[in-house]
Amino acid sequence: MKKSLQLISNDLCGKIFGKKVFLASLLLAFSTIFYAQENITAIRTNVAGFSSTWTDVDVTGSSVITLLKSTSSTTSPAMDFDSYNGETLNFQARRTSGSGAAEFIVTVSISTDNGVTWTVLGTRAPTSNMVISNQAPFDLSSYSGTEVKVKFSVAGTNDTVGVSIDNLKITGILPFCTWNGSAWSNTVGPDEFTEAVLDGPYTTAGDGDIIAKKLTVTSFGSLIINSGTNVIILEEFINNNTAGSVLVESNGNLVQIIDVPVNVNVGDITVKRNTSPLKRLDYVLWSSPVQYQYLQSFSPSTLPTRFYTYNPTSNIYVAVPAPSTTFFEKGKGYLIRTSDTHPVTPTIWSSTFTGFPNSGTISIPVTTNTYNAVGNPYPSTLDADGFIYENSLVEALYFWRKENGAANPAYATYTLAGGTANTAGGSALIPTYAIQVGQGFIAKSTSTSLIFKNSMRVADNDDLFFKSASSNEKSRLWLDLTNTSGLFCQTLIAYLPSATSGVDNGIDGRIFSEPANGATLTSIIGSESSFIIQGKGTFVNTDVVPLAFKTAVAGDFTISLSNVDGLFANNAQGIFLKDNLTNTVTNLNSGAYTFATSVGSFLDRFEVVYQNSILNAKDFTLYDVVVYVNNSDVVVNTGQSIIDTVKIFDLRGRLLSEKTNVNASEASLTIAAGNQIVIVQVVDTNGVLVTKKLIK
Repeated sequence: MKKSLQLISNDLCGKIFGKKVFLASLLLAFSTIFYAQENITAIRTNVAGFSSTWTDVDVTGSSVITLLKSTSSTTSPAMDFDSYNGETLNFQARRTSGSGAAEFIVTVSISTDNGVTWTVLGTRAPTSNMVISNQAPFDLSSYSGTEVKVKFSVAGTNDTVGVSIDNLKITGILPFCTWNGSAWSNTVGPDEFTEAVLDGPYTTAGDGDIIAKKLTVTSFGSLIINSGTNVIILEEFINNNTAGSVLVESNGNLVQIIDVPVNVNVGDITVKRNTSPLKRLDYVLWSSPVQYQYLQSFSPSTLPTRFYTYNPTSNIYVAVPAPSTTFFEKGKGYLIRTSDTHPVTPTIWSSTFTGFPNSGTISIPVTTNTYNAVGNPYPSTLDADGFIYENSLVEALYFWRKENGAANPAYATYTLAGGTANTAGGSALIPTYAIQVGQGFIAKSTSTSLIFKNSMRVADNDDLFFKSASSNEKSRLWLDLTNTSGLFCQTLIAYLPSATSGVDNGIDGRIFSEPANGATLTSIIGSESSFIIQGKGTFVNTDVVPLAFKTAVAGDFTISLSNVDGLFANNAQGIFLKDNLTNTVTNLNSGAYTFATSVGSFLDRFEVVYQNSILNAKDFTLYDVVVYVNNSDVVVNTGQSIIDTVKIFDLRGRLLSEKTNVNASEASLTIAAGNQIVIVQVVDTNGVLVTKKLIK
């Protein structure tokens, strides 16, 4: 189930906005359904501490809420009645001293338009000055399926006489269903309006993913969220069994959606996470998805001196003094070396976290404009784009992935444009929007805090820390710089609507921690030559992207096209590397470019271009290529130019026919009969590409 939180939220909103019909059909469909009394908003017992949720005007008192003036009122936060039935308002009240009858009447009103207009529900008149007592409840069930606010006020003709109220409680009936180990009590199982109770063993691989409003594991229940599956809960997760009874496997997700200021979960869980293959003495930047996990017990065989935190003042890692008695802090990244018994050959590090699952808003105090080691604090994947937007980040996110002793850059890089690897090995080492469970990273702050929220959590099931991803609105190309000694650097050039030719916050990413004894390939924006990721606006084939090549090692290097997407897919657009030193142009779609170099920084040697400016383009243009149908064949004629390759695609991008190494000015290709529009791509022996459409 690969859905971003945004898509999940949209699905839920679709159901919620249509909830009256949905709930009616739901109740008719469930032959057996159970109900539980739930607090819709927190019980209010005093004045202090409610300024951010309840709105008070001219309210006095401390242990009770006292209304004396004609302007006195207290208003509830907006309450969503979407999934409840039988909503009820209860409260207690007493008179204050005095004898004016009008002042002893409290009026209760309700609003369905966020407080713009109010409807009076009724009044209550407490009879005692001394004893606070229960008042007759208000039935709010006619407002099921809406969002409401409730307000309390008094007449207040005498500013020393009025009403004190206490224990304000709004409740509703929330449907729930129980799993007995083999079946749900309501047959169909829970949904986003229903509380789920696991009273027997449940595995998502065998019993299915879960979406529920709340989820409770009883002392007789258990839950395994298997790899590639998800449990999605709108509100809290409650485990009344042991930590071992709830297991989130690597590549599984326990997602909680609604943002809450305080974590309302109950009980501990176990979370497993596998890294990409590592060697002995390699490091991982970890972040815990649970609270109360000790560093040393997380990796018992790692030397106590090999646990580090990042110092944002000095920009270096410093050792944790006592990892055996130090908990992972929420949202903080820790650089930890593999076990001393870890194999010397690349092997997955399987790790286990045990503790209280993090949820809700988590704010990490930082100093503005500093680099900080933070990390995904949840037992589910995190939307990197959401994190960037929420924190108004300017710089990229950086993910440690360095083989011990290697001369390559230490960090993979991610921005809104995409990600780049820092280690050869393909797309599995490229970070994407989904920051994996347990993954730490470096982020440069723009304020005094870095914030994580439940709304950033996603149900993504990639099995390693880094994976490649594509986007329909982006057209991107990745270039790899390599040599035979294993040096590697990858750079990304991305065309997307939100970018410009200048420096774009959150899109363009500078290289972090350039290796002193390696080599790098970056792109140049203005006077800066350090961009490992560059975003650009709408693509035009006259664009030129200058590259910066820096090396501490002399010898032969190779620049190759690692991956493409968008309009560059299927060789639809030529991608050329221009070497200004040798005055040569190489079609990277056809192969890599190898060159010799001395040690140094070369800021004007290489450019990425999309037209071969050295060749005489007029000898092979759109107008020189003739494409026509002869019986069942498609014939391509290029006049004086020599054809290297011809490919024919349908409008969906499927390859219908291909002929390579033509070495002639004419070629014939056979495709299936039928009326259709096809795209013919012709590449001559100089690497120049021409595309034409043909109706066959």
